[in-house]
Amino acid sequence: MDIPNHFSDLARAAFHVAKEAGSLLKSGYQKDFDIIPKEMKNDVVTSYDYASEQLIVARLSDQFPTHSFLCEERGAMPHPDGSICWMIDPLDGTVNFAHHVPLFCVTIAACQENDVLCAVTYAPVLEELFIAEKGKGAYLNGRRLKVSATSSAHAAYIGTSLSFNLHLHPTHSIDVFSKVAHLGSPMRALGSTALNMGYIAAGRLDAYWSISGALSPWDIAAGILMIEEAGGVVTQVDGSTCQLKNSSSLLASNGKIHQELIQYLSS
Repeated sequence: MDIPNHFSDLARAAFHVAKEAGSLLKSGYQKDFDIIPKEMKNDVVTSYDYASEQLIVARLSDQFPTHSFLCEERGAMPHPDGSICWMIDPLDGTVNFAHHVPLFCVTIAACQENDVLCAVTYAPVLEELFIAEKGKGAYLNGRRLKVSATSSAHAAYIGTSLSFNLHLHPTHSIDVFSKVAHLGSPMRALGSTALNMGYIAAGRLDAYWSISGALSPWDIAAGILMIEEAGGVVTQVDGSTCQLKNSSSLLASNGKIHQELIQYLSS
């Protein structure tokens, strides 16, 4: 699980801190810990979310004192003298973690405006580390990644996330799920946006969509870079540009079935 030699010090920092935070999460997996409900039904945070985030911010602040942070739990931590902002989800897949399901990860991305410079997603129980750097490729445990060759949505293996925001979207996710299900393609809801997107980069999934309206920059930043560096495409479900801080939906794919899926998701 080494980092490619041609990657920058910025990517190396993300690599090492993700591994350390992942080890922290793995140490708490299947143990007793505090589970705290969030505002949305069935959405929770644990004491390990907070501990992981504290560790990541502390380590990166020591190395890059002028960098800013945007974190799931702490929110925005701006710095007036820096142009780089770290997008951090210290535990993506918290509900899985809380129920002792091993599909969870740490995901970290260094960004400038809407550009993702480098990113790491680490699933500690699975011992899988995805890493990407702009213009330098995407890798999983040292292996260069390439999206799948699937050329028809009818033959695709598709991931999705159904919304916790039932008060905002009481049936919309289910309506679209039903529409896509009529393709006859197998769909999976893994419970981690970052892992879904990493799996597209690795060719394990052909596409992933979310119309929850609750996408946050820390959910998608790492995955966007990984998919693009592996040859895939990320947009909103109507085909418009996916903005890190202002996107209400997401469609990621190997690129070959993208336009076909847009027709199903946006009609």
